[in-house]
Amino acid sequence: MDTFHPKKTAAFLSAAVLALQALAFTPAVSAQDGTDDTLCTNSMLREDPERFRFSYAGAFAQTSPDVDSVIHDSRFDDCIRLDVIDVSHHQGDIDWNAVAAYGIDEAIIRIGFRGYGETGNIVEDKKFRQNLEGAYAAGIQVGVYFYTQALNAEEAIEEADFVLNTLGEMQNCEITCPVYIDIEDVEGDTGRLDAMMYSPYEHTEICRTFCSVIEAGGYQAGVYSNKYWLENKLYADELAQDFEIWLANYNTQTTYAGDYTMWQYSKNGYIPGIPIDVDRDVCYSRRADYMADGLTLAAAGETVKPVLFGDGTFRYYTSDASVATVAYDGTITAVGTGDAAITAVSSNGTSDSIEITVGKSTHIALDYPTMLFTEIGEIEAITFDAPTEYALTSSDPDIFTVNPDGVIETTGYGNAELILEDMFGNIITCTVVVPQSAPDTGDCNLDGTVNAGDASNILCYAAGSGSGGNTISLTNSHQSVYDYNGDGVIDSSDAAELLTFSAKAGAGA
Repeated sequence: MDTFHPKKTAAFLSAAVLALQALAFTPAVSAQDGTDDTLCTNSMLREDPERFRFSYAGAFAQTSPDVDSVIHDSRFDDCIRLDVIDVSHHQGDIDWNAVAAYGIDEAIIRIGFRGYGETGNIVEDKKFRQNLEGAYAAGIQVGVYFYTQALNAEEAIEEADFVLNTLGEMQNCEITCPVYIDIEDVEGDTGRLDAMMYSPYEHTEICRTFCSVIEAGGYQAGVYSNKYWLENKLYADELAQDFEIWLANYNTQTTYAGDYTMWQYSKNGYIPGIPIDVDRDVCYSRRADYMADGLTLAAAGETVKPVLFGDGTFRYYTSDASVATVAYDGTITAVGTGDAAITAVSSNGTSDSIEITVGKSTHIALDYPTMLFTEIGEIEAITFDAPTEYALTSSDPDIFTVNPDGVIETTGYGNAELILEDMFGNIITCTVVVPQSAPDTGDCNLDGTVNAGDASNILCYAAGSGSGGNTISLTNSHQSVYDYNGDGVIDSSDAAELLTFSAKAGAGA
């Protein structure tokens, strides 16, 4: 599964519009107990997991694992390992410039939560806007997570709508990492979701509904949970087919065998600029890589979207907008004749370029209408005109073979076609003749008869040669056939003498 591929533009959707996404999953909500889940002193202890209650700063935290000291699964050997943290208001006021200077690549910021009391109010994290703006201004890639206590699809849609609408108010900060739903037990207590004793199917449908709305709103979606939940309380393999998986497993090496693209390996990280402990994560991301090294466009107005592999949000650049431009989605449009390099730059810090040639050759041509060889094993290089992507083939390799550079080698007697085809499907051919006996002098078209048609070939060759053109070129063996009078020059005198011969032959002389 790819990592970090947000859509281009977020659209903000209401729960009413998306009600059909409920998927018939509507378990009953338990009776409200009147618990106040709004942001107040008493309610903070009922907002989300116990792990937020025990943050502290100390010597142990400063020796906790980092990205380079934990053991990574071999499946990620070809990936970049991005250093990530996730934060909420529990981390207090953060000096994001200090965090960036330390080398943190990405920050996943809590946007809000649903209280785990029965009333289940949705609350925005009180440091969300400050954290998002600070991290983004410091040059750190940003994503968000929402702690869920949704009991059904309608509540999952409500949570996703809250996230989309809140992000819509923060359009000055580009979200390039996924939007995650955080689903887990309330440690040390029983939350409204815990009390329902749902099956893995029901938990999975809550996550799927939230993520589907998020992706419909224009962002890449993901699911955060711990190893136990992913193995026992969710159908994680199904979710991983469509969404990012963010694994929480506090250890120097995880034994989780399922798919995941980010791993939260410690809750006791020490990062300069953050006053208390912070979660440490590693994101596995693949490098930008164009499948092709170069492409040719025939003329202005033609478009192409080359295959690009890799993770991250991509931005595209052209080295010469007068030759080719590139759109936000990677589509390249030819503008004028020449060469340009198109570069894709990923938010994970990697880039790759592809060379674009426009209008260098808008036609194909072979310099030989017919080619004559006199023996097997004869080798000759032909001249031809074609775009950078073409194919040269022999219709019968038992008579001759040809390599991509246009070098022909005869392998047997007979006639066969030399075929030149360009990338756009244009085809031109010429006939290759390897006779068992040498043709008569003057039989220019090699049809077995010396007549006015051969004289026409001589005149065309002489006219092109005399004017510096190259309408017809001759192989070495063919030169003697055209030089009818044997004076070493192919000109109109050869044609005149051939016509005289042809006329006499036609008159029976």
